[in-house]
Amino acid sequence: MYSYALQSLSVREFDEHATCMVGKYETVDTYYRRCSSSTYVQSVSVPLLCISALDDPVCTTEAIPWDECKANKNIVLATVKHGGHLAFFEGITASSL
Repeated sequence: MYSYALQSLSVREFDEHATCMVGKYETVDTYYRRCSSSTYVQSVSVPLLCISALDDPVCTTEAIPWDECKANKNIVLATVKHGGHLAFFEGITASSL
């Protein structure tokens, strides 16, 4: 397990070989779904703006709860082509967030 985790070339591979084993998840997709905000989206009762970068290496487009967000009138889901995980920089040479 650990040698596969150390050789992982992506977050998904690492989660498949390490996180799923430690957390006893059947598949990496099961892990992502169970840890996703999608289980809470239906309960949002105040206006909420969600922003997600489509090239986020951690929260991939497959993990975005598209349908769940669309079903809740209080949620606006905005996506941008480029960004990052927990940060959006201004310009290619930005010195701060």
